[in-house]
Amino acid sequence: MKPAPKLERTGIGSRRSQRLKLQVPVWVHSQCGKGPRTSEEAVALNVNLRGGLLEIKARVERGDVIVIVHKTTLESRECRVAYVGPSTQDGRKIGFEFKDPATNFWGINFPEPGPRLIGR
Repeated sequence: MKPAPKLERTGIGSRRSQRLKLQVPVWVHSQCGKGPRTSEEAVALNVNLRGGLLEIKARVERGDVIVIVHKTTLESRECRVAYVGPSTQDGRKIGFEFKDPATNFWGINFPEPGPRLIGR
C-alpha cells in the first residue's frame, strides 16, 4: 500500500508569520463602547509580525480597536482585537493584529513563512 502524499497547508490553521514567546512591556489604550478611554501597562506574551497576545484587565470585545505602545521605543500602533479569552482574576488574554503593517514594531526581523507540510 502506497503512503498518502504530503500536502501543503494553505488555509485554516496555518500561521501567516512565526509566533515567538517574547515578553515585551507595552501600554494598552482602549475604549469600551462610549465609556471612558482606559490605559494600562501590560506585557505582550507572544508576538509575531502581524500582532501578538497579551493579558489586560480592560474589558474589550473582538473587533474593538486598541492602541499598543511599545514602552522601549514609544512607537504606537492601532490594532484590532482578534481574540478574547476567558476572564480570570488577572484579566483576560487578548490576541490583536496590527491594522497596518508594522514590520519592525517588536524590533525583530521575522522570516517569511515557508510552506508547511502536513504530517511533519
